[in-house]
Amino acid sequence: MRAADRLGDDFPHGTVDGYRHGCRDANCPAPLACRDVYRRYSGDYSFRRLVDQGVPLEDILAREAEERAGIEQRDRAANRGTKARPVATKTDAAPRTKTPAKATAKPKTPPLAPVVKLDPVAEWEQARNAWRARRKALYADLRTAERALATATAERDRAQTAFDEFAAAGEPLKPKAADPRAGARERTQTEVRRLHASRLSDAEIAHDLSISVAYVGIIRRELHLAANVKRRSTAIPREPRAPRQVLGHGTNASYARGCRCDACKDAAREYHREWMANRRETTEMIAAEHHGTAYGYQLGCRSRELCPATPSCADASLAEERRRRRAAGVPEAAPRVDAEPARAHVRALMAAGMTLEAVALHAGVPRNRLGELIYGRSDRGGDLPAQLEAKRAELILAVRAVA
Repeated sequence: MRAADRLGDDFPHGTVDGYRHGCRDANCPAPLACRDVYRRYSGDYSFRRLVDQGVPLEDILAREAEERAGIEQRDRAANRGTKARPVATKTDAAPRTKTPAKATAKPKTPPLAPVVKLDPVAEWEQARNAWRARRKALYADLRTAERALATATAERDRAQTAFDEFAAAGEPLKPKAADPRAGARERTQTEVRRLHASRLSDAEIAHDLSISVAYVGIIRRELHLAANVKRRSTAIPREPRAPRQVLGHGTNASYARGCRCDACKDAAREYHREWMANRRETTEMIAAEHHGTAYGYQLGCRSRELCPATPSCADASLAEERRRRRAAGVPEAAPRVDAEPARAHVRALMAAGMTLEAVALHAGVPRNRLGELIYGRSDRGGDLPAQLEAKRAELILAVRAVA
């Protein structure tokens, strides 16, 4: 489908058919692009069921929007309920009953030691010493980690080098088992040379070695040996074949071969009389109710002149064959007209300077059909066609010479 067809008002945008007909980009004017509709139709069963039921795309999108709005309202209501729920505090707890003073008496905690305040210089020195001690410890940890890393790196490099050297050596190959067929071709060549020297043919060598005749021929040609041809034995003479009996003059066969003497002509006329008499006899033997039908043609009534019915059995058979072909779906042959005007027009165009290929191109007719029209068909003795399809004749006659 062309891109311009997707701009029409009747194009099914927003549908699966729209995607299949070529609307596959984001410029689709539908509320939901054709490619999104096809994607959801392929993977969302509920969406596919609604589309198959014939629900419009706008209604489906409206339903989904209502469902999303309902879910949002439900979530908001749940959040508001959580915020409004009262939180239990110590003051909300049930009041405790007072116990006697002796049961609730707690041991007195010793008084806190008085806080000794240092002067700012002493506090600074204390913080500086703590920072320097921490930096020294971290630096020692860093140096230890660096030494461990250098050692590990060296070990890794040594291991990588050893692995590369070992892998470069390659895996040891499995030794090949001895091939039992090794040397078989050489042995066959030796045997073929020996048997060929004994004047045996390829078939006899193949029979002795239990191989095919074609393989013997291949080996023999590799050895540059000529084939041994067995001559026929002349010890038992063959019986001569009987000569072909050819009817001589004075027969219809001689007339068919081309002889036009008086005897052959008389024989041909007599043969034709007998043949026509047989046809009349066959026609007379057919019942009258079968004449003028396709069944009468099958029984042997083949002549339109001798058939007593109208239409004749031959015409009825043709009509039945046409009816059968139309019922089977075979179209009726195109009407045909006289081919001489179209042939003369093509010859005039060629005389004006146009080639046969140019005429075929302008007329929209195959080149080989124009060749048959002008030069005839080689398989029919070069006879020019007497008729031509009417439509093709109109196309040919509509071509005008190009200046």
